[in-house]
Amino acid sequence: MFEDVDQFEAVVGADGSITVPKLLLERQRWAPGTRLLIEETDDGILITTGPA
Repeated sequence: MFEDVDQFEAVVGADGSITVPKLLLERQRWAPGTRLLIEETDDGILITTGPA
């Protein structure tokens, strides 16, 4: 889609949970319990960290 952008594959489970690849979790320093905001945009989905 975009050149020079890393892409990762996540899997949606039967219960709606999303499994994020370990490498991405480590790069973003997302520990268990990290809150994420998921925003739908015209270009797709944007995920950012939420309030602690």
